[in-house]
Amino acid sequence: MRASPALEHAYRSARYTVSIGRRRLDLAIGRVDAEADEVLRRAGCRSHWCLLTPCNPGSRRWPAALNAQRLRRLRELVRHRGWRALPASNSAVDGRWREPGLCLFDVAPSVVQQFARRFGQTAWVFGAPGAPPRLVWTRVALSPADRDVRDRGPAQSGRGPAA
Repeated sequence: MRASPALEHAYRSARYTVSIGRRRLDLAIGRVDAEADEVLRRAGCRSHWCLLTPCNPGSRRWPAALNAQRLRRLRELVRHRGWRALPASNSAVDGRWREPGLCLFDVAPSVVQQFARRFGQTAWVFGAPGAPPRLVWTRVALSPADRDVRDRGPAQSGRGPAA
């Protein structure tokens, strides 16, 4: 599935950050980072990792209180399943769009896809040691709002990455 060019650009150029203690790892779509791979391995990642946020479903800005509630629910689900996870965030390059989420270690991509759909996400990020992180699209709705992003750009329309 493909998003509009502007929405796809917003996701591909976004900053993806994982917090490990006091250290922050900045990951980029399409860029292999051997140092980040090693840090994630030492943090407990055995085969792959996935970045997922429950915030701003459908790439639409939601109130902070509702996003916080959704993040608590995702954390509960992850904890209940015993999955290893670290705090993460996604943000637009200009900093006007930020979403907290989680970096999940070694959870089957098909399960992450189900969770992304459950939380109404447009995409999430998959990464593995030695390979460039990539976007995984869950669905693409070419609604009038998507056309608005394509025509005006994500920074002007208030839409941004929700991976």
